[in-house]
Order: sequence, then C-alpha cells, then structure tokens
Amino acid sequence: MLSTADVLHIAKLANITLTHEEIPLYQRWLAQALDYIKILEELDTSQVSPTYQVTNNQAVYRPDVEDTNQHLPQSEVLKNVPLTAENGYFEVNKVVWG
Repeated sequence: MLSTADVLHIAKLANITLTHEEIPLYQRWLAQALDYIKILEELDTSQVSPTYQVTNNQAVYRPDVEDTNQHLPQSEVLKNVPLTAENGYFEVNKVVWG
C-alpha cells in the first residue's frame, strides 16, 4: 500500500488536488495499478519483437502542394474585420494587461 505522502506526491506531479477523503481512494487505485503492473512484469516477452504501432494503420498524407483554387484575396479575407490598419495588418484587442 502506498503511503499518504506517496499519493500526495503523485497527485502533485499530476497536478491534481486531493481532499483528505480522496486520499484513501487514490491509495487503493494506485495500489491496484501497481499490482497489475507486477503481474505484467511476470510475462515472458523475450520472443516478442518490440513495436510502437499495434494496429498496422498507416498515416495517409496528401501531397504538400499549393492549391491555387483555394486562395482568397486579402480584401475578401479581411472584409469582416472591424478594425483595420495600414499595410494589410489588422488590429486586435489588447491581450496583455499591466
């Protein structure tokens, strides 16, 4: 069984705030997870080749080419922008205070 200090340390690493009532629950859950890992460690995997992908799915990418039919003129893109500035830039509300 994990100590309260262990559970609180793990919760801190996971950025989880636990109440005093939740600590025993997490002690049980984490202990169960560690017990399951111990069972898995007993398996003989010497004949299993390492893998990182078990579904054999392949990523399908489109060619990285410019599609000139998908371009909009700058005036069309910025026509609904309420505040515009010179040289094609547009203004936004201040996002940094202080």
